[in-house]
Amino acid sequence: MVQVSAHAPGWLAPASWNLKLGVFFHAAEMWGPVVPWLVEFCAVAALFVSCLYALWGLNQPRLRLTRPLVGVGACIALGVCCSLGLRPLGLPVEYLPVGLVPLWIATSFGVGAGMIGLLGFGAVAGALGLAESFTVPVLGRGLLLLLLARGARRPSVTARAGLSAGGAYGALLCSVAWSASPAQERSVTQALNLLGETLGLGLAVGFSEFVSFWLTRGVAERVMGHVSRDRLVALLDLSHPLLKRMMERAPGSFEHSRAMANLAEQAASSIGADALLTRVGAYYHDLGKSVEPKFFIENLLQGETSAHQGLTPVESAEHIVRHVTEGVGILRDAGIPEPIVEFSYTHHGSQHVEYFLNQQQKLHPGCVIDRHPFAYPGMRPSTKETAILMLVDSIEAASRTIDSRDPAQIRQLVSRIVFSKLSSGQLDDSGLSAAELKILTERVVETLVYANHHRVKYPWQEESARRGGGPSAPVNTPHQEKQPVIFPRSIGVA
Repeated sequence: MVQVSAHAPGWLAPASWNLKLGVFFHAAEMWGPVVPWLVEFCAVAALFVSCLYALWGLNQPRLRLTRPLVGVGACIALGVCCSLGLRPLGLPVEYLPVGLVPLWIATSFGVGAGMIGLLGFGAVAGALGLAESFTVPVLGRGLLLLLLARGARRPSVTARAGLSAGGAYGALLCSVAWSASPAQERSVTQALNLLGETLGLGLAVGFSEFVSFWLTRGVAERVMGHVSRDRLVALLDLSHPLLKRMMERAPGSFEHSRAMANLAEQAASSIGADALLTRVGAYYHDLGKSVEPKFFIENLLQGETSAHQGLTPVESAEHIVRHVTEGVGILRDAGIPEPIVEFSYTHHGSQHVEYFLNQQQKLHPGCVIDRHPFAYPGMRPSTKETAILMLVDSIEAASRTIDSRDPAQIRQLVSRIVFSKLSSGQLDDSGLSAAELKILTERVVETLVYANHHRVKYPWQEESARRGGGPSAPVNTPHQEKQPVIFPRSIGVA
């Protein structure tokens, strides 16, 4: 027996120990029923987070953005809640919407993401008490529906997928029920009745999932940050207030955006990317230039003084990079969908304003230049569409510096820009493969060649040229598109 000294500290005294043990057992009595619930909650949360982590690690760049990933998680949680809600109604397991959530996810992020969503949906629902409901036939029906739908862009495709998956599910139920029935009770009549009953049930379930998907698809897409085709078409309307603002305040930048839109749409279409989304992104990506339009050369009239006159390279760079954050703010305040806003803060990536950075280096030769003031406040493109826009932004601007229809010269220009973006790491997160870069490069070159075609001169032009009294042909003076006009004194040179 342990002897406690009379001079021992108070926390070693027997009375103190009795009090502490009493408090401990009282707390255990109070919190005992809560512990299993807490453990179950942690297990379900771990399954849910594991599903989201698997989606994040998938080769789908958009799922690495917060909004789409949270939207997918919300869709899975909604599907689980719907499944739990069917249990008090007494509906059979066959009516569980196992194919609905995967179809929602696959429509926006591909079949691979849909499969992970199906497994995560089943795991979370099973952990919450529906393990006996998510049998192999039920999960198999959802997987078959997902594979047959293949993106579900057209209702007819989803209808066929739903009926086919439901039919296969009914046939499987018939096989299981037939195998479980006693051998002496089996007959042709019983087999036909069982087949008709299970097939009818399977087709009804498949058709109901198809109808439910098309009724809820719009809401699910908005939750996951997807933009409907109708909304994209509406955003192309030139009477939209933001586009009218761009046309009135920065007409040069708007014309540049429209020229970009044609190139970007062609490039996206050539590799199977979302051409309509890319075109809309091109229209809105430079909206921030409408705040200070005269800091960009495309908005200056011939002979007009640049707003950069008298500014240092650091001050000029601040005005240039500001159009990214200002454009994002304008778009979000106007309620423009986030996938469109994404084009605004990724079209320059994490690059620097090279022109003014070079000017700063010339002013301070041999010194270490702080590159932070010259960096764009954006992020690298995380989708194929935003990466295409970044490439086309530079290509369209650079194409104005050459006066040639020679495909070899244009291809050299395009290849140089693409290689520059690759070597600087701007395309690392875009998901563009080498084969896709080659395909879209050829399409952009082809588009530029035919866009710069010549026309036969009108007779009055030939007559004017012979007399020597007509206006001289315009000369394309090489300049770098979208870079401001700089005068000597603006960089501190006398």
